[in-house]
Amino acid sequence: MKFDWHLYYELAQKLFDDSETNKTLSDAFLRSSISRAYFASHCLVRDYLLNSRQITPPRKKEKIHQWVIQQIRQDPDVSNLSVTLSRLRNDRINADYNGKKRNFKRMAEGALIGAKIIIDALDQVSV
Repeated sequence: MKFDWHLYYELAQKLFDDSETNKTLSDAFLRSSISRAYFASHCLVRDYLLNSRQITPPRKKEKIHQWVIQQIRQDPDVSNLSVTLSRLRNDRINADYNGKKRNFKRMAEGALIGAKIIIDALDQVSV
């Protein structure tokens, strides 16, 4: 049975909501929310590409993220999602690796909005 990547979006939303009630872990919740929102989007786009276009991903796992963005940019049905997915990826990298304090709440809000746009669009074309 395959994992439902929509659940990562739900987790991202819960982590965002929980950041309001737990100030000690707020930054960790927000950073994790950004990461899960990206991975929900990335994995759903990847699966859409593999299932609808039946193309082979790169063998090296570390190249898959950029490959997915490049491939979605070429798909006429959802090419407009490539900019959003690229932004989500950059935010995820910042959230996961940047040790500096930033406005992660605003970044998480944007990540949730972007992920929702991608998820809704893919749900429409996958019907």
